[in-house]
Amino acid sequence: ARQFQQEISKLYHSALDQKNELKKYPLENYSAIVSKDNKAKFSLPIQNLSDLLFNEAIQYFSSSNIQLIEASNAFQMNEKELFLSVQDFSKIDLSNKNSSNEWIALELYQEWITNHLQDKNQEILSYIDNQRLHFVYDHYVGEKKNDLYAESLQNGFQQFTLASSKALFKSDLIQLWYQERAGDFEYSLTQIVKEAQQVLKDYPNTLGALSMQNLIDVIQSKGLEVTLEQYIPANVPFKTFIEYKNLSSVKYKIVEWKEINYQNNQDVWNAVQKLKVVHSGNFQLPASSDYSSHSIEFALNGLATGKYALITYTDDVLTDISKGKFNISPFQITDISLVFRENEGNIIVSVLNRQSGLPLNQVPVEIFTRSQYNNSYNTTTSAFTNQKGEVFIPKKSIIQSNYKIKVKKGADIIETQDQYFYNNQTPVTSNPKTTTVKLFTDRSIYRQGQEVFLKGILINSFGVFSSFG
Repeated sequence: ARQFQQEISKLYHSALDQKNELKKYPLENYSAIVSKDNKAKFSLPIQNLSDLLFNEAIQYFSSSNIQLIEASNAFQMNEKELFLSVQDFSKIDLSNKNSSNEWIALELYQEWITNHLQDKNQEILSYIDNQRLHFVYDHYVGEKKNDLYAESLQNGFQQFTLASSKALFKSDLIQLWYQERAGDFEYSLTQIVKEAQQVLKDYPNTLGALSMQNLIDVIQSKGLEVTLEQYIPANVPFKTFIEYKNLSSVKYKIVEWKEINYQNNQDVWNAVQKLKVVHSGNFQLPASSDYSSHSIEFALNGLATGKYALITYTDDVLTDISKGKFNISPFQITDISLVFRENEGNIIVSVLNRQSGLPLNQVPVEIFTRSQYNNSYNTTTSAFTNQKGEVFIPKKSIIQSNYKIKVKKGADIIETQDQYFYNNQTPVTSNPKTTTVKLFTDRSIYRQGQEVFLKGILINSFGVFSSFG
């Protein structure tokens, strides 16, 4: 693999030796063979074969797949000067510092920048410099990384005069504020939206403006997550925990639950509408305009035993499922509680009254295992609880299998979620003593000719006991 990559590297460098000649060939002359996203609203400002080759070469040397074949102690970027302005960066001596692919990509950025420093139209130069700063930021491991990047983006915004260029640097700066708002930059989401809206106003129809519109959409998007207990005692009020964003109210209904196997949101929602409604209402949420996530608890009235689901949703779900939010939270109302523990040969299930904690005697318990072929459940065994409320399930009956348990007491039924049991115990032989050696190398990847060091662990096993040497 290394030899193959070295040959590709030579070919890229050989082609780039003709960079000045390749500038004479407009890219539009090769539109029939050059891949292009016709649906993209904005295209890269690449106009000739030289720019195309630089861009492709940098993408190649920046690839994470290429980095895998490098030594484990590959070079790490930690020079602050890599964040300098475009003119100053072009003057840095990068030669002979490192042979890693990351450093080769950095040298190509410098060469590409130098090739466009004297251009009258600096759109391509601003694009290259913006990508260079992205690359350095992604690979830099020194101190004050965010501050250095923010200062470089601000300098780029001040230096380049084209609207598209200014929008590019300003939008990246705002994205940095957003990503690091809990760390180095104390910008609220409200401030970030305001700055992003200013980019839309000052630099419309640019790539930076498109980036800011996407960011605004993310920040202003609605969020709804609902949590409640899976098993709840009968006829006892219970709480639901709601996390929300950019919402003032949420409608809800409690339905008698039946499993829904649809994948499409619209089909799921349509199926939910057919379920019997037990109760419905509206959760009024504390108003907030800070675009942040908030949480609150609400109390719901107790219910009779059975399977239910709490359906929470926003008004716009009713008109356009793609724009609304809805959440389905199944739960069971039951006075039965199950406690699991294991001994050497069995899984012991204790069946208790959920409210008093007392054992339930002579209650039928069914164990179902899931077929590996058609994903259906089949009854493996059934039994009645003893005076201690216990049922013993032989481990051998469910080795390496998905299983669930169903317990019924009158009209009260509890059914567990899918569980998995894996028994990896091996029988002890007549001669239980074994000796094992585990060998490790000091690293996972080596350069050609590099010395390899080994270390080992000697394990003496006596049945279930082990000693190390």
